[in-house]
Amino acid sequence: MREESIDHVCSIVRSHHSADDLDTPEFRIVWDADRLEEVPEGFDRQDKDRLSAIIDKVFRTETGKQLAHKRFVE
Repeated sequence: MREESIDHVCSIVRSHHSADDLDTPEFRIVWDADRLEEVPEGFDRQDKDRLSAIIDKVFRTETGKQLAHKRFVE
C-alpha cells in the first residue's frame, strides 16, 4: 500500500466523528455509515418531517441519504 493511501485512511479514521476539514468520497462513505448507526439514538423518530430534514443536512452521499430515509423515516 502506498504511503499516501495509508495517510488518507488514517485521516478518515481520525476524522470520522468530527469531519475535520476532510471531504473525500471515501470519507463521505465512512461518515454516512457511522451516522446510520447513530440516528435512532439522538432523534425523535415520530417527527418524520424533522428527521427527514436532518438526514438531508447531515448525510453526505445520496446513497447514505436514501438508506437513512428508508431505515428511519419510512
